[in-house]
Amino acid sequence: IIDDDASRHGSSWAGLRVISLEEAVAAGARGGIITAEGKMQDAIWARRLRLREHGMQVVCCPPRFGERTWDECLIHEQDHLTAKANGVAHEYGQSYPTPGDPGAAWLREPLVGALRTGMSVCEIGCGSGRWTAHAIEAAGAYYAVDYSERLLFEVMEHRFCAYMGGKLRLIHDESARLEGVPDGACDLAFSLDVFVHLKMDLVHQYLRSIGRVLRPGGVALIDFIGWDEAGIDHYEAHFASEHVGGHCILFYNDPAWIERSAARFGMRGSVIARSGPRFLMRLERGAD
Repeated sequence: IIDDDASRHGSSWAGLRVISLEEAVAAGARGGIITAEGKMQDAIWARRLRLREHGMQVVCCPPRFGERTWDECLIHEQDHLTAKANGVAHEYGQSYPTPGDPGAAWLREPLVGALRTGMSVCEIGCGSGRWTAHAIEAAGAYYAVDYSERLLFEVMEHRFCAYMGGKLRLIHDESARLEGVPDGACDLAFSLDVFVHLKMDLVHQYLRSIGRVLRPGGVALIDFIGWDEAGIDHYEAHFASEHVGGHCILFYNDPAWIERSAARFGMRGSVIARSGPRFLMRLERGAD
C-alpha cells in the first residue's frame, strides 16, 4: 500500500505493507490501483501523474468511468500490446481492431506528409493513440481531444506519459467546442477514422471549432464516408439487412456538404484521397 504519510511507512494494513512511492518504484511496481471513493478518489486521481511518471498503469476501484463498448475494445487492444511488450502472455479475443495496426496507408501517408517539426497539432478523437503515435514526436505542442475521459486516463496518459507535462495536453470534450485548445493555436488539426461516425450537423459544429483553433494558413485533414455509388454498395453489403427501421454505426456524407460548412467558417475544402466509399478532405483556413 502506497501512502504519503511517512509515519505509516513500515506498518501494515489488511496484511499488506505500507510503503512510500519511492519504495514501490524501487521494488519494480508496474501498476497502481486507487482504492478510494468520492472526494478522496478525486483527490488521489488528481495526483496520478506521480505514478505515471514512473511508468505505472493506474486504474480506479471502484471504476471512475462508465463503460462503453468501444472503450473496452481499445483498452483490451492496448492491454494486449503492453503485456506482449513485457513478455506476458495475454489472450486477444477480438476480431477488431488488429493489435498494433498502424492505420491505413492512404490516411497515414498524407498525415505524415503534413507534419513539420515544431508545429502545433490538434487531434480530434485520439482514442487509444493509433494516429497520435505517428504525429506526436514531430509536434511542438499536441492537443489530444476525445469524448471518452476513460480512454484519455487509462490509455493515453500511460502510453504517452513521456510527453505529459510537456508538449502533450489531454482534453476531454463532449461539446464539439474543443474547449482547452486556444484560438488560432494550431498549424494542423486532424481526425481519422472518427468523422465517418458523425452526422452532418455534428460535423458542422466541429468545423466551427476547427476554424477557431487553426491559425491563418493552418490545415485540417479529416476523412468521411460518402453516399455515392460506392457508399450505397457498402451500406447494402454490410448494414441494410441488419438495421431494418434503424441506422448503422456509420453516417454517410458528401464532399459538397463539407465544403459548404467549411466555407462558412473561413476554410477551403478539397478531396485529396479516396479509398472505396471513403474520402480524405484537406481544409485550409484563410487569412483573417
